[in-house]
Amino acid sequence: MGISSDAMMFYGFSATGANEEIADTVLDKYYDEFDCDADFKCEVGLHCCDGNAIPFLFVKDSWLIAYRGHVTEIPTGHMAVGLDWDGQLIESCEKLGIKPPDKFGWCLVSWMG
Repeated sequence: MGISSDAMMFYGFSATGANEEIADTVLDKYYDEFDCDADFKCEVGLHCCDGNAIPFLFVKDSWLIAYRGHVTEIPTGHMAVGLDWDGQLIESCEKLGIKPPDKFGWCLVSWMG
């Protein structure tokens, strides 16, 4: 048995440090109310590992995953931040009832399992 690790890249923020207010209740609210809502422009994901999962909020159009040992091409223009991405994140934070962080950006995280 070994450890597998996938890299995930997205535009948004992770609930670490000053952003720890995204708690289980917010995750529950997302999955209960917004997971299948086409008007909700962002998604909530988890990184780190099963025993210490850390949530993050990201713009759906920014999502990219690289599987361990596989080449993953970043499409031309993928890293260009959409004009409305910050607005989508702010609106999603408001719907979830959390304060947006001071700034959003590209995050590279992994899931160990």
